[in-house]
Parts: sequence; C-alpha cells; structure tokens
Amino acid sequence: MKYCDKCNKTLSDEFKHCPECGNKLGTFIKSEDSKSSSNIKSQIFNKKISISVIVVLILLAFGYAFTGMISLVGQTETDVCANVKSASNISQEGITILIGGKKCVTDKSGMCCLGKFKANESYDMMISGSGIETRKESFMLPIQSQPYYYEISLTVGYPISFSVSDKDTGEVLDNAKIYLDNRFKGATSGGILNVQLVPEGQHSVKLEYEGVSSSESIAVNSMNTKFSLGISVPKKVIVKLTDSESNKEVENIQVYLDEEAKGVTGSDGSLTITEVMPGTHSIRLVIPYKDDVTQTFTVKGDTDVPINVKMPKPDIVISFVPGQHRWQDWTKMCVQDFEITISNLGDGPAENVNFIAALISEVNKSSLVYKSRYPPEPLGRLEPGDDRAFNRTYDIDATLFCVEPTSLVAVAVYIKENKYAQLFAPVDPWQVQLVKDVTEFGIKTSMQLAKIALLE
Repeated sequence: MKYCDKCNKTLSDEFKHCPECGNKLGTFIKSEDSKSSSNIKSQIFNKKISISVIVVLILLAFGYAFTGMISLVGQTETDVCANVKSASNISQEGITILIGGKKCVTDKSGMCCLGKFKANESYDMMISGSGIETRKESFMLPIQSQPYYYEISLTVGYPISFSVSDKDTGEVLDNAKIYLDNRFKGATSGGILNVQLVPEGQHSVKLEYEGVSSSESIAVNSMNTKFSLGISVPKKVIVKLTDSESNKEVENIQVYLDEEAKGVTGSDGSLTITEVMPGTHSIRLVIPYKDDVTQTFTVKGDTDVPINVKMPKPDIVISFVPGQHRWQDWTKMCVQDFEITISNLGDGPAENVNFIAALISEVNKSSLVYKSRYPPEPLGRLEPGDDRAFNRTYDIDATLFCVEPTSLVAVAVYIKENKYAQLFAPVDPWQVQLVKDVTEFGIKTSMQLAKIALLE
C-alpha cells in the first residue's frame, strides 16, 4: 500500500501519484502526533523553566522560519509533472509528455513527472499519444517547493472508417463523397474511406453520390469506429417496344415516365431513361390510332422494361369491277374498261401508297404478252376506312379479235416495303388473290408470270 502524506489517504500500489492532489506517492509511516503545545507548556511549567529560557526558544523558532524563507527565495529548480484528462474528465493513460530532452508517459491516474527544471522560465511541452493530435503548449514554470502539476485537457479521437454501398442493390460505391460535421473528408475508393482522429462523441455525416445525398448522425467512441453507409442512387431504365404480331421493333412512339415526357423510341424500338430513382414507376406509351398503353414496374437496379403491343396496321383490299370488253373502230383495237377501288380496312394508316395497274394479254395458255401499263400513281396516305376508286381502259392488240378469255388485269399497291398485288381474269367467277410475296401467288403459271412482270 501507498500513502499520501498530503491528503492522508491510503492508495493501492498501482498509483504513482495521488489522483486527488497529484502528490508523488511513496511508502510512508505515519509518525505519532507531536505532543500538544499545552503539554509542552505543562512540562515547561512543571520544570519551572525560566522566562529567559522561553525568550531564547522563541528567538530560535523565529530564526528557523526566517532561514526557510531564505531557502525558498534562493531555490532555482522546480519539479514538473503533468496531469492529463479528457474533456469528459477521464484520466488518460499512455500519453507521452516531452519537455526538452526529458519525457514521461502517464499512468492510469493520467499523471507522470519529468524531473526538475529551472524555475521562473518558459517551456514548450509536446503532447502526443494514440487517439490524439500531437500538439505543443507553452507555460511559465513558477518557483515553488512542491512539484508543479501542469493540467492538460485533451480531446480524444479515434481513427474511423466508412464503407459505402448502394442501399437497394448492395453494390459497393466508388467516389462517394463524405462530409463529417460539414467538412469534406474525401471520396471512397473500393467503397471505403478512412478518417483519422475523429473526436469522441456525436457527429453528423453527409454522403453524396451522383447528385443524390443523404445525412445521418453517428456516435464515435473506443468501441464504435466502423460505420456502414447506404444510399439510394439513380438507375437506368430501358424501355423496348415490339409488335406482338410481327415481333418487330416499333419506332417513333412517345414515352412518358410517371407522366413526364422522356422521348420517343428509336429505330430499335428502345428508349433509355437515366436518373430514375428506385421504387415503383409507370410507363405510358402514346400510340396513334390506339388507346394509350400503361405498364407499372419496380426499379431496384438498372431495369429493362419490355412492352409487347398489337400495333395498328393497314389492311389493303383491292376490288375490281370489269366494264365493257369491246372493239374500238377508231383505234382498230380491242379495249377493256374496268374500275379499281383500293380500300384500307385496317386499324392503322398506310403511308406512301403507290398504285399501278396493267393489262396482261394472254396469247395462249402457255405464254403471256405484257401489253399495257399505266405509270405508277402516288396515293399518299390512306387512313383507316379510306378508299380510292379509279377507272381505267386498256387497249388490246387487234390480232386477238377480242376472243375471251384474252386478257388478265394485274393491280399492285406499294406501301413502304410491302407490296400488295391482285390478279384478275375476265372469266366467271372472277379469280382474286391478295399476296405480299411473289412466291405466294400460284393460281396458275400465266398469272404468276403476270405478277412477276408487274412487280419488276
């Protein structure tokens, strides 16, 4: 056990200095109290000490005190010690104190002594240790007989680390900016940012990533130095529109995200939308000649939104009404009158329509003579329900003598890359065939040859 002769307290052996007064401890033995002055006086009186002896004793006592004062004034050195505590008044162990070439390290009581220094002079004290920023403090060393205890209050800090990830997908986020107590501390690398010597206590953290920010509060202490931060970040949404019947991509369709216009689909039927926050959203497609199409979807990461819709299409029908098949004297030729009507019975428009009609003279059952053809006639756009009628008269070579069946009438309609064609023969019943491909037309050889001649 150790004893403080200043505070009269008994302390355990682990302390080097008294935590109350800072006195350096040692093993002390309490001496018996001196006899009271009344006992001395009693003894003096009992021994009948003379007044002169008492006077001599008083003079001797005065001389002793005066000698002590002279000793203090002549003192040139003072013991220097440090008493280190945190801002919350907790003793700090393991703090290194350096003055000149002398240093000491604080014990559990937060105290340590460096030895004697010349009094009445200024000194620089360097303070360092784990969890604190190294700093320098200056002080003037007074003249005193007791050790001089320099009181140090420290703000204790700890190295902390932040790990940042996508709150919705768990993906590690690089280059996420972190602010601590409104001061920029750096950006993550590999999703991690380390910050040195953060003071113990509550702190505000702000996280920024790709234009989005979030804030929260953290508590830093010796047991709490690693923090995981999550943030919801913008995602990419790709809308892809295809025709459910043809499975072809549909372009130039207006797209709305949450009722905000985002653009139109491209030639591949897709539209990429960026800066979409995680959550539930709706897509609305504005398709001409059809009710708007709406689809709801949920975004967590980058999201594809495929939409299949039966698109409005034209349905071209060609009708043929034969007129008079006769001999024309003034031309010395046979002529064929007929009326052709082109109708769009579909639910979508036909763009860039071109109309061609031709007469194919049949010489015999095995050969055809391409005789008469009008030049292509552009019809433009055919809306659903529209129809166009044409009256045509074709000349037939006189050598055929107008003997039926002598001719075939071929009619073709071009709509963009699609070719609609019909071939009519002037016999009962009228034979009609609507095709989009030459190879699909196979009524008989003569008709197929006429179709080929028309579409070349």
